[in-house]
Amino acid sequence: FIIVVDGHITEEQVGYLADKIIAILAEPFILNEYKCQMSTSIGISFAHFDNMRPAEQLSKEADIAMYNAKKNGRNTYQFYRAEYQDDVL
Repeated sequence: FIIVVDGHITEEQVGYLADKIIAILAEPFILNEYKCQMSTSIGISFAHFDNMRPAEQLSKEADIAMYNAKKNGRNTYQFYRAEYQDDVL
């Protein structure tokens, strides 16, 4: 899923939000009498007003960052960095 946050927000604030989402989704739950638990990997891409990109590009960047988070141990988040692009080419 994709979460869009509008307005001026810092990487630190987005990281805090990502940590909260990871913590909430890590809470154990019961499904058909089985105790279950999830891990979450989040990829984050920023669209700054001075460097706007199409939504499709932002989604691809977030996807690349998410796979980098998975590669780095899962249950974490990563911000998109241009150097990650080299890993998928």
